[in-house]
Formats: sequence, C-alpha cells, structure tokens
Amino acid sequence: MEIKRGTTPVLALRFRGLDRDAAVEEVEFLFKQECGGSARELVRKSWPGEVRRTEQGVYRVPLTQEETRRFQAGRYMYMDARILLAGGAVAAAPVAAVMVRPTLFEEAQA
Repeated sequence: MEIKRGTTPVLALRFRGLDRDAAVEEVEFLFKQECGGSARELVRKSWPGEVRRTEQGVYRVPLTQEETRRFQAGRYMYMDARILLAGGAVAAAPVAAVMVRPTLFEEAQA
C-alpha cells in the first residue's frame, strides 16, 4: 500500500478473520512515522466518525492534504488499528506499513 504526499487519499481496509457481521463498536486508526510505542502520533481517525464502513465491511479512512504532509516522503508511515467489539473484547490487527511517495508540488520548507 502507498500514498502520495500532499494528496487526499482514502485508504480502503478490510480486517481478515473479522466476521463482517461482528458486533464492532469502535475502530481507531493510528498513524505514526516510526513503528514503535514511543513514536509521535501524527494522525488518528475513528469509526464511527470520519471513517466510513461499507456494507461489505470495508473501512474507508480519508486523509487530508494537510495530514499527508505530516509524513516524510520516501519513508514508510505505520498504521495500527484497535477494534473494540461488543462486550469489551479487542480484536487484533497487524501494523501496516504504507509507503509515502514524494510529489513535485512540495511547498517550500520553512
């Protein structure tokens, strides 16, 4: 998976092993430049909220132009998801690496 810096992508995600009809109460998506607990959080999205879920169980995570500019081009950003199920159980999801591609339309760095 990859995105281009300075654009407005929508990441389409489906969780393997999670029943489409599972009683999901909330899903949080966390994005960081480094893969580690102490790395700085750059973007956080949630469902219900900004994230949409299709009838097929695909989560559509929109990123703004400003949000994609927070990530360094030519490096990976990392996305983790916390899936809260009815009854308080938390389903596992692997951390995903997303390559951030550069753009020729970069704004001047201050």
